[in-house]
Amino acid sequence: MFNGAANEAFSDVDGISRVIGAEMGDILSRVPLTPDEDFAASGGDSLRAVDLINRLVDRWHPVEGDAAERLRAALVTAVFDQATPGHLAAVVVAESRPPAT
Repeated sequence: MFNGAANEAFSDVDGISRVIGAEMGDILSRVPLTPDEDFAASGGDSLRAVDLINRLVDRWHPVEGDAAERLRAALVTAVFDQATPGHLAAVVVAESRPPAT
């Protein structure tokens, strides 16, 4: 079973991007980042990236198996690759999908 926030990820990438942008803004003590704004270029560092990843996993993790750790691993890679709200939203959606039956 997946938590309610994970189910939200399947249908609203733009909404997820806005939430991630707001989380980034909160961590950086500024207004929310736009979907294409880079977290690192906006003042994010590795410690803040860890905070961000933890917040995102807490919000969108599946509650069964090792899916939360898979999401965490994907976000770690993504945040150091292209740390924009839009890109991280796509990662959340891709990694939060329930397994095919």
